[in-house]
Amino acid sequence: MTSNNQSEQRRHLRCLLEAIRIFRHLRLKQRKLRDYVSEMVDLPKMQMIMCDLSANWNNSYRELEHRILSMEQKLDELRCCFQQTSKLLSEVLRHRNPEIR
Repeated sequence: MTSNNQSEQRRHLRCLLEAIRIFRHLRLKQRKLRDYVSEMVDLPKMQMIMCDLSANWNNSYRELEHRILSMEQKLDELRCCFQQTSKLLSEVLRHRNPEIR
């Protein structure tokens, strides 16, 4: 081999190595861009999920408030019934036993 031929081979090898380095760099850059695009696509999905969760939470909260109000009304009705029962019992006892007041 001549030195000119070896020199040209080394130059071609350096060019090949530089091309490989550039290719790897661009491939890494492309991978990063693809990941970034994937994240950008995932953000609207995440936003939709969060909106759905928020809507479900609000609905559950309203339903819970409704149930609590219903329970309060039923407790008030029970309290009134107990008071009436207590009055009726005391009247019955008074009629049975006039000494009790």
